[in-house]
Amino acid sequence: MLGPTATTCLSDVRLICDISCVGFLENGLRLYRFRYLWSVDHFIGVLAQEVRQILPEAVIERDDGYLAVDCEMLGFSMFKVDDWMDAVAASEADEEEAAFILAL
Repeated sequence: MLGPTATTCLSDVRLICDISCVGFLENGLRLYRFRYLWSVDHFIGVLAQEVRQILPEAVIERDDGYLAVDCEMLGFSMFKVDDWMDAVAASEADEEEAAFILAL
């Protein structure tokens, strides 16, 4: 088993809740809004179990048995929803698109 690296994101479906699909990456992977069982913060990211079906080399099984994703291999970084909203505002993206992702 491999350990996590600086570019891995813990995204095992067994550790997250309040999961809603909010879009897709260019490679077809779904993007989700979710939160970790231990957190009140919401994130935008992928699910390791889905990534494993499409790009298994991007999934790492941690020593504790949970799955993490090598975000660098996907060309994507997981964001807190608040940070994502800041990035949207900074890039002057369409406010309706941002509202769609948050409307759950």
